[in-house]
Amino acid sequence: MKIDRVLSELALGERLNHEETRISLKLVNSSGVPLSIAYLKTSCGCTAAVVQKDSLANGESTDLLLRISPSGEAPFSTEIRFHTELGWHKLAVRMQPRYRVDIPLRKFVVEPDAKFVDVDIVRHDHSIDFSDIQLQTHANSQLERIDNDTFRVPMHENESTIENQLVVVSHKNDVITSVDLEILRRGHVRIEPSNVYYVQNGVDAKDRPHVVRLFLVGDCSSFGSGVKASLIVDGKPTDCTPVVRQLGPTLEYNFSLTGILVASHECILVLGDKQFPFHLEPR
Repeated sequence: MKIDRVLSELALGERLNHEETRISLKLVNSSGVPLSIAYLKTSCGCTAAVVQKDSLANGESTDLLLRISPSGEAPFSTEIRFHTELGWHKLAVRMQPRYRVDIPLRKFVVEPDAKFVDVDIVRHDHSIDFSDIQLQTHANSQLERIDNDTFRVPMHENESTIENQLVVVSHKNDVITSVDLEILRRGHVRIEPSNVYYVQNGVDAKDRPHVVRLFLVGDCSSFGSGVKASLIVDGKPTDCTPVVRQLGPTLEYNFSLTGILVASHECILVLGDKQFPFHLEPR
């Protein structure tokens, strides 16, 4: 790798998460003049860099030694910079962290009467013995092992949605990895009303607009932008068209109403031919 120009990018592909990667790069001075390497820096604490020689005659080379420990699920990148008489040089190193143990399938849509979901784990580091690891919820509830690499997540009858964090731990209770799990019952949804927000708190809000924010949680695949949404308050339909946002598997409905929300109300969210009643307490 020459240092008579700006260094660019090095792609390393997939590497195990939190496992140190060591790289040796040869830097060759082809500038025609002697160079001194100074101010060697990295962009994060997960990367260490050293050069074996910091003074190079023309045509001479040295090794740049890197030690990188990637972390996180997102594509990982780090930058190495150093200065010579030619100016600043930089090298971007990119890789995709991969967990030592992973749960590749994290979203499930199950039948309405399902009582459990079986979750599979996969080893990317075969030095880990399956018998030495357990799967538990974020609340430290240990899950039943069905076979060597499968664990069972129970579902209660009144649960239309399970959104939980699963944690893979070793027999020494060391956390190996954690992932977000989402389980939806097919066709099951529920309404979660948020607070009512007054535009001007502390002022007579009779003629002020209020925002009713609702969340439709569960298997929302039958409800989308093409399904008409309306709101009934205390048996009276409103003429407000909501602003709808997709938040992952959840649909958010924002109704802006004027002059009617001054006490508790019994409401109904109407989506096509479906009705979802809820109780609203304004703030």
